[in-house]
Parts: sequence; C-alpha cells; structure tokens
Amino acid sequence: MKILKIIFGLLLTVFVMMSIIPYLVPLTRPNEIHYKPFENSNFIVVEDVQIHYRIYHSANKAPTGKLLMVHGLGGSTYSFEKNAQVIADEGYIVLLVDLPGFGYSQRLETFDHSQENRSEVLWSLLDTMDSAFSEEIRSKKWHLAGHSMGGGTVAAMAVLYPQNTESLILIDAALNETNRQSVLFKYPPATRWLQVALERILIRQDFISDFLSSAYGRQPSMEEVTGYLKPLELSGTARSFKGFLRTSRNMEIERIQDIELPVFIVWGEEDLWIPIDEAYKTDDLFDNSKLVTIEKSGHCPMETHPMQFNTFLMNWLSDLN
Repeated sequence: MKILKIIFGLLLTVFVMMSIIPYLVPLTRPNEIHYKPFENSNFIVVEDVQIHYRIYHSANKAPTGKLLMVHGLGGSTYSFEKNAQVIADEGYIVLLVDLPGFGYSQRLETFDHSQENRSEVLWSLLDTMDSAFSEEIRSKKWHLAGHSMGGGTVAAMAVLYPQNTESLILIDAALNETNRQSVLFKYPPATRWLQVALERILIRQDFISDFLSSAYGRQPSMEEVTGYLKPLELSGTARSFKGFLRTSRNMEIERIQDIELPVFIVWGEEDLWIPIDEAYKTDDLFDNSKLVTIEKSGHCPMETHPMQFNTFLMNWLSDLN
C-alpha cells in the first residue's frame, strides 16, 4: 500500500509538472504585417481581421471573368504561384487570398475558423473588390477554387451565396474530414504543448521539407520550402493555432451536396493525404460535376504539375463561357 501511494504521488507530480511546464515557455504574439511580401501584395481589414491578398490580371486582354483561389492547411497565396498569372493572361481577374491565421494574414487568437465564418469573411472581401471594378466586371459572378481545406471554404461560400457564384472548383478538397476535435486537445496543457512544439520544433526548414515531400510526392526545391516556411515563421502562428483547433469545422456535407452549380474536381492520382477514392466520392455528391485526375501527382497538383493543371482549369473555364 505504501509503494502504491509513492507511485501515485510520483505520477501526480509528473502530471502536475507536465501541465505547468508548457506555460513557462513563452510564445510570440501576433503582429500586423507592415511590408509587402510580394510585389502585388495588398492588405485590407475585413470584419476586424487584416487579410493579405494578391490580384492578377492580363496586360493585353480585357477581363472576361473572375476567379478566387483559396489555399489549404499550412498554405498561402504562394500555393498558386505557378497558376495565377497563366490564368489571368487568358482574360481573368485572379484573386489569391490568405485565410486568417495563415500566410501573411493576421493571426487572431479569437478568430472563428469554421468554414461558414471564413466564407462570410471572404464574401465581404469579394464585395469590396467588386466595388472597385467596372460595372461590367462587377456584374459577373465569381468562380471559386479551393485546395484541400480551402476546398471546404469555397464549398461553404457556394452554399451561402449561390447567386454570386459562377462555378465551384475543388482541388484535392477536404470535404468529408471529421470535425470532432481530438479528446487530447480538449485538455488545455496538451494544446499548449502542441503550440510550443510548433514554434520551437516543427516550424523549421527540415520539417517543412518533409511536410512538402509528403504532399508533393517528390522532394521540394529550396524555393518551395522557403515559400511555405516564411509565412509560418511569422510571430503568433503557434499562439493562434489554439483558436484553429477549437473552432475549425466543415459545413455539413448534406448542405454541400445540394449545390446545383457547375462543379469541377481536380485530383492527384497519387495523393497520400486525401486518397483518390475521395475524388470519386466527391464527384458522386453533385449532379453537375466533372472530375479530372492528374497522373503521378500527389496532394498539390497545381504546384507539382502546373502545366496540366492550368490546361485543365482553363479548358473548364472556357467551356463555361
């Protein structure tokens, strides 16, 4: 009995220490960005959060349509670096945006990361963009493209405002992932340990290289690693992740499958993150959808196979005109 009490006392001491230690490790606090990360970078405050966005257009063609492109988890506007200008040159206004808490957008610990709330924020941004366009362009509806987590965002946007949406474009989209937070992260010290690990261990060149290698299905270049690493290194990234874990949730699939708009689905055949079977399940959700797959491509076909991806997307857009 005495030994059991000693063991229990030791375990209790370890538990208490493990619950206290992560709070002794300081985390950087979020700051607003006061410089342009890219030549075409812009910032705007929408519903109390500063959003980073980039606009692309053709120097030679009058715009015939508007396209929004939204990145996935851990991504940013950099995720579409090899696509945006190519599509813009075909006569589209292309808007790339960093979701709150990602890229160069503001990190807020209190932001609601649910897909429905993200959708409202992005539609507010699009309304602001439209107000600066000519009446002809303003009257056109938006094509909404989203990759992975961003696919869930644009799907929710299409559900909320179908009257403003021309088509929905889903790229290896995460629509069916569970919304239930791990029981472990309902214990605050566990979340804090994850935040500490992110800031002190995981947001490093080697880890991001491995992260991209898994997503790409090949080794990333140093330029690609840097493109992802730099925004993740911004102060407050780890601190704001607590709010992401607490509030991130998809829109109910029953609402998404009621979308009657044209839906274009692009998928990497060798995606290890969201396997190709999910592409066929996604295609089955909609009555008016088209699925194309890209051989030897992983989770990020727009980055690893940009020529094929751009051709597929431009053909889709052209067919709708």
